[in-house]
Amino acid sequence: MKLQHDDLILICSGIAVLVMAVLTELLSRRKLVAQWISRKWLHTFSVGICALMPYLLFNTSLLLPVVAVAEILLIVLVATGVLFKEDGGRKSWGIALFPLPYLYLLWVFPMHRWLIFLPMAILAISDSAAAIVGKLTARKFYQLTGDPKSINGSTAFFIATCIILYSAIYLPGIPSKFKQDIYLYVVPLIALLITFAEAMGSHGNDNLFVPISAMVLLQLIYVGDIQLITALTLPICGLLFLWGSVRLKLLDLSGAVAAVILGSTVVLFSGWIWLLPIAFFLLSSSLISRLPFLKGKGKATKSGRPRDWKQVFCNGAVYGILSTVYSLSNSVYQSDMYLLMLVSMAVATSDTWASEIGVGFGGKVIDLVRLKPVDAGISGGISFAGTIGSVLGAIAIAAFSFFLLPGATNPWIVFFLIAIAGFLGMLADSFLGSLVQGKYLKNTGEWSDFETQDSKLKSGFQMIDNDLVNLMSQLIIIAIAIYLYIDFLPVK
Repeated sequence: MKLQHDDLILICSGIAVLVMAVLTELLSRRKLVAQWISRKWLHTFSVGICALMPYLLFNTSLLLPVVAVAEILLIVLVATGVLFKEDGGRKSWGIALFPLPYLYLLWVFPMHRWLIFLPMAILAISDSAAAIVGKLTARKFYQLTGDPKSINGSTAFFIATCIILYSAIYLPGIPSKFKQDIYLYVVPLIALLITFAEAMGSHGNDNLFVPISAMVLLQLIYVGDIQLITALTLPICGLLFLWGSVRLKLLDLSGAVAAVILGSTVVLFSGWIWLLPIAFFLLSSSLISRLPFLKGKGKATKSGRPRDWKQVFCNGAVYGILSTVYSLSNSVYQSDMYLLMLVSMAVATSDTWASEIGVGFGGKVIDLVRLKPVDAGISGGISFAGTIGSVLGAIAIAAFSFFLLPGATNPWIVFFLIAIAGFLGMLADSFLGSLVQGKYLKNTGEWSDFETQDSKLKSGFQMIDNDLVNLMSQLIIIAIAIYLYIDFLPVK
């Protein structure tokens, strides 16, 4: 009888969502309701139904094939333009994104219904609250990755998320950790980080960012041990860093928000001390470009602008992800995750120092693949000064291993392997930069890594820029390190 009851709930819910989708589409196309309002009605209703399902069904595994089929249908509807097209003609892919994290939650956490409910509830309610309040009350907007956001909307998102998280203590099956006093102090911090994740979203990808960030942070509360001092001081430190880094032009606003998300992740999952390598990378790279004999010559910034979110994430996302893997896994290789974190940061620092010092000092630059002279600053090129800078950057990060990996059985071997990995990452970056990164020829005959109005793509791929190459080189070296280090040289 319970399974038959599940079937009836699934059928009724599916019909209700379908009817709501058609109804809101008709209302918006006939101009009876503003399109953004109809979108939010559908968003709140459909995602809200998904959030409730774990508590309505006896067997949540029945949802997996249903949601998978719905995802395929949504992709077809959006791709063909049958439904969900924005006023400007842009396809609304956001509606097709939220089932992806939902499928993951259903697959990985079938026994933790609260962990399926909360991320989807936040997406359903907080996201809609942000849009409604922002549209109706905001007069000033900011942009981080594309879509305009507002302080009013972000505040509404934060408040709604806090209410949902505080109400979570009444959910059936919620773990006892969520009923402890520390949870009261952790909620604002978690809500703030999810709000930052939503602010980074654009073109609908916040439907991925919000539930994923909520899922990871809720897991941390469940399996981790957040200290009261961290819950109280981390938001203050994050906001001060946000203000200071933008004020000093180390980062633009999007880069500062990305850095706060990344830094907070590292602190929560690995501890304050693991901020040191990534803080050293950020500060040293910025200071090198401001040295009197290099100022104005380095390329730590994009065309003279402070680092943005893409630079921050492409250089630090691997480091942050590895820190979460360490905390959330029960692997015997937890200590090796710390080793891999240092390897990833050694690659980022080695490559950045090579670029800054190489361009700053000048000298002959040779394309690593074609072995032909190229202009200084063009990706794929290496110089003597840049190579020395690369080695120094890798060594600087490797030196952190002596006090961040105190349990290493062979500390000097670990030091040299991290340094070598960092240097090899710079070479991999140059190799990829020469082969696949997009390069543009200007009307003046000069080459550039950046597309401009007076330039044309002459080699590589337009979608692959220097930031993506940085990420790719880190992933390559990490993959090699996982194969070699963990199997042949465990830290402990």
